Amino acid sequence: MQKNKILNILIAITLLLTTSVSLSSCSKDSDSPDGNNGNYYIKAKFDGKEIIFKHQTNFQGGGNDGRLEHITLGADGKNYKELVNNEFPIGFSIEIWNVGGNITPGTYTILGGGEVDYEDPKSYTLDAIYMLTGTTRYYANDTKDFTFVISELNKDKNIKGTFKGKIMLNDGPNKIINVTDGELFLPYSDN
Repeated sequence: MQKNKILNILIAITLLLTTSVSLSSCSKDSDSPDGNNGNYYIKAKFDGKEIIFKHQTNFQGGGNDGRLEHITLGADGKNYKELVNNEFPIGFSIEIWNVGGNITPGTYTILGGGEVDYEDPKSYTLDAIYMLTGTTRYYANDTKDFTFVISELNKDKNIKGTFKGKIMLNDGPNKIINVTDGELFLPYSDN
């Protein structure tokens, strides 16, 4: 249980750092690396309502010896230039940690990683986060029911995949959203 709390804190810190980097690197002319935001997206149905995230599209990754041991990907529903009064856009992100291993195309599930063993390269963690505001967030890790399939992964270019599962409100265990028909195509960004 203590490992899960520490892992959740590490994930939250990583997401905050990723968001900060994304905010500081937003371009005035575009909000994706190649300036063609229409090609990149995350979309899914949240309790049957389709939402498309097409702004601040991003896939980042890193690791040792040319491996991808950690990936973070996400997008927002609104361009940061359109926000007012400290407003946060809704957003969606997925994160995988595989310390000592290598993230490749394939199927990843919350329970598929099993109990986290940082000595085992086959052990990984997965979480998905649906952000409605800066503090109102739904986490897949809380439901233990989420699947992410990476169909294409080009380390320095892009990532494609599908996802589905259930996500739970961070301060209300009875508030669960069913996520279906999830798809993503995101560009790689090194900043």
